[in-house]
Amino acid sequence: MTTRPTSHDGPAAPRPPAAPDVSVLLGDWVNTEQGSPQGPLRLSVTRHDEGLAVRAFGTGGPQPRDWGQVPAVAYTAPGTPSAAWSFSAAYDFGSLRTVVCAYIKKHGSPDDL
Repeated sequence: MTTRPTSHDGPAAPRPPAAPDVSVLLGDWVNTEQGSPQGPLRLSVTRHDEGLAVRAFGTGGPQPRDWGQVPAVAYTAPGTPSAAWSFSAAYDFGSLRTVVCAYIKKHGSPDDL
């Protein structure tokens, strides 16, 4: 998946001292493997309480199906506990549970995260 910047309403809310900065994860993520017949086509990542929420839009007919919004868990890279670089979100469809995971891919050293 790739991400593109989106506009955010107002200034960023201050984050709790123990929480990583998730701002790099916010916005719309688009599945770059468009030939894939399953899975999410697009994710919308937003702030939720003190963490993240993900709304996924996936396959399910001629129009992308809204999977709904669920809380997400942000993860940090080793050595950079103040900045989030990936997340996961779980969807329960009854007989099927899907976990969506995504990360920021940057060129350069891990210090560039």
